[in-house]
Amino acid sequence: MDQAKEIKNLQKELTKKDTTIENLNEESKRLENCVRSDEDYVDKVTNDLEQYGRRNNIRISGIHGDANRQTSETTTTLVINTIKEKTGLELNVNDIDVAHRLGKYRQCKQRPVIVTFVRRQTKIQAFPHAKQLRQSAIYINEDLSKTNQEVLSSVRLKDRNSVKKAWSHEGKIYVIYKQNGQEDGPNELQYKQYHYWLNLPWPVRNTAPATRLTEAR
Repeated sequence: MDQAKEIKNLQKELTKKDTTIENLNEESKRLENCVRSDEDYVDKVTNDLEQYGRRNNIRISGIHGDANRQTSETTTTLVINTIKEKTGLELNVNDIDVAHRLGKYRQCKQRPVIVTFVRRQTKIQAFPHAKQLRQSAIYINEDLSKTNQEVLSSVRLKDRNSVKKAWSHEGKIYVIYKQNGQEDGPNELQYKQYHYWLNLPWPVRNTAPATRLTEAR
């Protein structure tokens, strides 16, 4: 009877310890979720601040006249003259805070240009002329943060079976999904959805060399 009583007491102690361990595991998971939530919040705030800092910027590709060590003044003049010639929109040097090429200079290549406008309204006025510029192989895009740019590229390329179209506006990403063969309305992508798209695998490129077919003579 003494042994049975001792075994029963041990079983009670084990049950208490199991309950304590379970509570500790739950608390650990709760704290882990809180830390992850805090990290996500910090990441979101950091990304939003970076994007806000680019609110007056646009990226332009296809501006000719690139040169080694090109000055900001020269790049600004090229942008103003090109936009006026292709669209009729008149800008002046007082509208642009700074314009500069991106990346390392290479001959026969035209590096993209970052343009920072003094006023956001000037940037807004430039975007409606993007279609005219595309006819001359000149493309205007928003200057997105690194995270936003990667997410936008992921949405456009990683799941083409479900995504009809994706674009950015005022630093926000919008998606039109395919729904049963029909297009859904525009959906603003929320930051909590970013991880899903970033974690999807990139499509595999076909790197096999092209086979040249020749006619038998």
